[in-house]
Amino acid sequence: DQDIVLTVTLQHTQPYTIQSLQGDYPCALSVLPPQANLDTSDIVSVVLLIDCSGSMTGLSIQQTQAGLTSLLTGLQEGSEVSLMCFGSDVMHVNSKPLTINTKNRKVLLEFISRISADMGGTEIWNALSAAQQQGKKHLKMPEIIVLTDGQVWENRAFFEDLNSSKSEPYRVNTIGIGSAVSEHIVIKLAQTTHGKWIL
Repeated sequence: DQDIVLTVTLQHTQPYTIQSLQGDYPCALSVLPPQANLDTSDIVSVVLLIDCSGSMTGLSIQQTQAGLTSLLTGLQEGSEVSLMCFGSDVMHVNSKPLTINTKNRKVLLEFISRISADMGGTEIWNALSAAQQQGKKHLKMPEIIVLTDGQVWENRAFFEDLNSSKSEPYRVNTIGIGSAVSEHIVIKLAQTTHGKWIL
């Protein structure tokens, strides 16, 4: 009872199939490459909330690093970024939003290269509340992007607070990382705030 992770490095842009024979039995793996590319022409405002809890150990934290590196490398200069990590506690990498320029991009990329899954449990609800507060410091209304495996208990009070709040919550977009994602939490977080989600 173990996960098997296949990393396919072929850079096709069209769907394709890898075939093999296992004895007399044919095996096949079909691949549907993503069609959407990051549009880096716009100046954006984002709060990046990264799950660094123990359950993110291994491939999950590596995928998180790779994705964030790609995002931060491609962001247009002038974009606003807040970077936060969470586990048992919440850590603000930058207390005020950083405006992307050569120096700040380098600082953020260096931090991402050193993150690890060493922050204990997954206290996502406090982290999400902190991200909503951090959003108020941005000049432009930010998108909150959460990278997590979602392995937490549901907190009904959190969703009730969002629904009863007089002010519109910042949109939360969720990215479910790893092979054992708690899909329910990842999807519900995005849907409740009219954000997008992907597993």
